Amino acid sequence: TWKLTGKLFGLEGTLASKNFKRNRKKYRATVFSLFVSVVLFISATSFCDYMSTAINTMISTVSCDIKVSDDLADDSKALYDKLRVTKGVTKSSYYFNLSTESSISAVVPDSSISEEYRNGVDGEGGQLNEPVDEKGNVVKSKTQLVDNLTVVFMENQAFDECVKQNGANGKFDALAYDAMSNQTRDGKMYKYPLFNKIPNEVEVCFPKKLPKHYEDVYARRVGKNGELECRMEKYLNEEAEPNSERFVPYKEFYNTRKITIGKTLDKAPFGMENELGYGLVLFMPERAMAKICPAGIEKLMVMLYNSDNPIETSEKMCQVLENNDRSTGILYNYAREIQDVRAMMLVIKIFSYGFIILISLISIANVFNTISTNILLRRREFAVLRSVGMTRHGFYKMMNLECILYGCKGLFFGLIASVGVTYLIYFSLRNQMILDFYIPWYSVVIAVFSVFFVVFCTMLYAMRKIQKDNVAETLKSDVF
Repeated sequence: TWKLTGKLFGLEGTLASKNFKRNRKKYRATVFSLFVSVVLFISATSFCDYMSTAINTMISTVSCDIKVSDDLADDSKALYDKLRVTKGVTKSSYYFNLSTESSISAVVPDSSISEEYRNGVDGEGGQLNEPVDEKGNVVKSKTQLVDNLTVVFMENQAFDECVKQNGANGKFDALAYDAMSNQTRDGKMYKYPLFNKIPNEVEVCFPKKLPKHYEDVYARRVGKNGELECRMEKYLNEEAEPNSERFVPYKEFYNTRKITIGKTLDKAPFGMENELGYGLVLFMPERAMAKICPAGIEKLMVMLYNSDNPIETSEKMCQVLENNDRSTGILYNYAREIQDVRAMMLVIKIFSYGFIILISLISIANVFNTISTNILLRRREFAVLRSVGMTRHGFYKMMNLECILYGCKGLFFGLIASVGVTYLIYFSLRNQMILDFYIPWYSVVIAVFSVFFVVFCTMLYAMRKIQKDNVAETLKSDVF
């Protein structure tokens, strides 16, 4: 044994260490039981914790109960008015979404582009489509065409309330939200800004109708006057026609509108969370739509409702939709989805914790039986130690040190394996949602306390039985 063991813990420590070494096979069963209990408990807790975090994040970002998406028709607003008087509706609003267009872009200063958007977080996967020369090399430009743009026109009253809540002052056209969600090469989801600083003014570009058979191939170059140019190619079949390439200044390719930005939002307005995470989002009032949007731009009207009884309200809304020749498929009940997800999470937790409790009880019983049996089989050994003068205090000190060795060995291997299993759980979930790797430390604390509690309680139980033995009678017996 180590000399340090004797110096720190005396003769009792040396004996405890020797007992542990010469009875390795007996101890391994106990240590393995502790190891399994620790790994299962921490892993099951981590899984439930990760799932709860993801679900709570999803639930907390949804601010409306019911959403109805309708292709803009002449009676869309009339339909909205009919739905908002449905029994149970407590709050309603709407907005027009232009992000379904093939390509709405914005011309912004090159200096405002974030490094993550330009080159990607891990050096690969950049989203910026920069201008290139004939050899494919990137050409520096004072401005850039950013394709990740969403334009939303809010109900006038809702927009004014949003301006007031966010303390935006002065004259401006839009409020902005800036965030991108993407994956790294190893599959991890992450979020980053498109701009290092959102410019006060951007030039929103709505695509014009291209000449017949021509398509935008999303290639850019810098013209002789320093302005950006876009490339078109002619497609009669699947392949481009030879010598059909045309570069035109972006202002001939797009209808442009200059938009001033008054404030950057930290969170989405009511019910518009699904519009976030894909780049720059510009929120403008409905009254500006006729001025901003060129003729012929298609729009989607999205109606938002909160209800004190979402399930009953959604059923009545479905009847209204059917009466107005609409498919019930355009109605989405967030409240029901959240209710279903919570129910599923409850089932997962019940099964997970039920499983871990069952396995823990089996492990505790195994540990209790193994330790108590090992101690009872050492009766003659303990009688010899008592007969040569080991005091009750020294006796308990030796056994307590053996308990510490049990617990430390089981926890050492169990905690290492738990970190590995927890990382595998995180690794399997991180490509579906934005998560940071962490260990639920409360489960580690519970595991450490439980291991030592079970071991010491078992040892005390067995030692009390041995203390009642007569030393002389035990030495005469043949029980080893």
